[in-house]
Amino acid sequence: MPLLEIRNVTRRFGDFTAVDNVSLSIDAGEFFTLLGPSGCGKTTLLRLIAGFDAADAGSVLLGGRDMSGIPPEGRDIHTVFQSYALFPHMSVEDNIAFPLRMARVAPAQIRDRVEVAMREVHLTGMGQRYPSELSGGQRQRVAVARALINRPKLLLLDEPLAALDAKLKESVQLELINLQKEVGIAFVYVTHDQGEALALSDRIAVMNDGRVEQVDIPSRIYGSPRNRFVADFIGHCNLLEGKIRETNALCSTIDLDGIGEVRAITSPHPAGAVQGVLALRPEKVAIGRAATADPDMNRFDGRVHDFLYLGDVTLYVVELERGRRVEALVPNAATGDASFFQPGEAVSVAWRFDAGHFLYD
Repeated sequence: MPLLEIRNVTRRFGDFTAVDNVSLSIDAGEFFTLLGPSGCGKTTLLRLIAGFDAADAGSVLLGGRDMSGIPPEGRDIHTVFQSYALFPHMSVEDNIAFPLRMARVAPAQIRDRVEVAMREVHLTGMGQRYPSELSGGQRQRVAVARALINRPKLLLLDEPLAALDAKLKESVQLELINLQKEVGIAFVYVTHDQGEALALSDRIAVMNDGRVEQVDIPSRIYGSPRNRFVADFIGHCNLLEGKIRETNALCSTIDLDGIGEVRAITSPHPAGAVQGVLALRPEKVAIGRAATADPDMNRFDGRVHDFLYLGDVTLYVVELERGRRVEALVPNAATGDASFFQPGEAVSVAWRFDAGHFLYD
């Protein structure tokens, strides 16, 4: 039995449907992420799970028990908010101990449990500090320790890393992954950051306009997007409009607008559907001065329109002979400007027939 089941849940605010007939299941010990742009319904869904809001239709079950009518404090669920909501006048120890004191736990037990909680989140020796004396990552760990002190079945995290700078965020992500594995409690994590979701999650639900577009493990969300929205939202992606001309047992021939004919793998399509987009990740596109003779490759000539140096990689925008632009992502293995293709330089781009995914409209 799943730890958490969301069955056909809908939440409306007047004429606006924030969550639209969503169904999900989450297992015990799983790191599950709700990912999507602002306004897609992910935070509303988190509030429905926590009990801060009530659904207009559907149900939320925790351990098989329907949570309808049960207030937040009656659910075995804790939430970590983006602001962390720490008490500024309380020490780290007192912040973590607060839920136990509210539950009237004996002082001796409180001391022991706070000590264990601080050790789990690597805050040993910081108990007498105040939130203002901590880094962003340390404050986040205090908030997590406080949420975990009563060992809930489920921990909800609402964009807890949004306020951190890039370097600190990377460090805290690793801490979160390790902490979740150590404590073994299911996390439901809300974020709009695709990289964060891919790095942290066991599974991801991509949301858009109140609906779930795809639920899968990170590698399949990225490598095999179900539709145009998922392909475009997750990372960089060339979305090349086209129409299927013919299909055989191995692949299909597709006429891409502004490019020409290519070969690509296609999934079974709805009756009569031939129009769609080829979703092609830039790192799957090779760029060079010499043409390839490999029969498994789609190859086109063009000129470098522009490039963006990103440190470890360079993103090239190549304008092909028939006017369409394609992005190619290349690792920076050499040093110096001489290694870059310059704007206006003639190049060829190529990709394997099985590198992209054709998504039907």
